[in-house]
Amino acid sequence: MGFTIPERRSAKLTFEATEWAGAEVRVLLDAPLSVVLFIEESQTDDDITSRDIFAIIADEILLSWNLEDADGNPIPSDIMGMMKVPRGFMTLLMKAYYEEVSAVPAPLDGPLQNGTQSPEGLTLELANASANLPPSNGRT
Repeated sequence: MGFTIPERRSAKLTFEATEWAGAEVRVLLDAPLSVVLFIEESQTDDDITSRDIFAIIADEILLSWNLEDADGNPIPSDIMGMMKVPRGFMTLLMKAYYEEVSAVPAPLDGPLQNGTQSPEGLTLELANASANLPPSNGRT
């Protein structure tokens, strides 16, 4: 019998102290390795555009949101929906995501299998790689 990978962690991001109070975004915290590698590669690959980065975030990290347009119609939580949302909100969303994903996880209740406690101060590789995303330089 094989080992079943645990369900990936998710979080609800809120923006209460901003003009976006009431907006809620659910995101996946445990990004697949393919996402981490793609974002790392974007640091040196001029062929990867900002739109490419947001597309993989939409496909692999963004789970849902409660955003609506001015007419009250839901904005889809996908790359097409992202393109309809003001840049300021996307910047705020990404900042909140990086803060959440890089937060130190709570210590485990008990010792690890080797008898040690879970290390404190861990950060996820995605947060490290993504924190230095290159500016779009006019590319989309």
